[in-house]
Amino acid sequence: TEIDDTVRGSPIWREKEELLASVPGVGTKTARSLIAELPELGSIGRREIAALAGLAPFTRQSGQWRGRSRI
Repeated sequence: TEIDDTVRGSPIWREKEELLASVPGVGTKTARSLIAELPELGSIGRREIAALAGLAPFTRQSGQWRGRSRI
């Protein structure tokens, strides 16, 4: 596939793939999916990545109104 060819052709992305695949439970497909969807991995902090991935709860509030935290 296109992502496979792209990762194989880029030493930087190949290195990211190897690092991600070294995590228990993360295989080649998951690593390549993460590289494709979150190319920022490794260049921004964990909170920013959590926000990009939609995993960080944010409280909706404005002035005196307070909403609920949602993921």
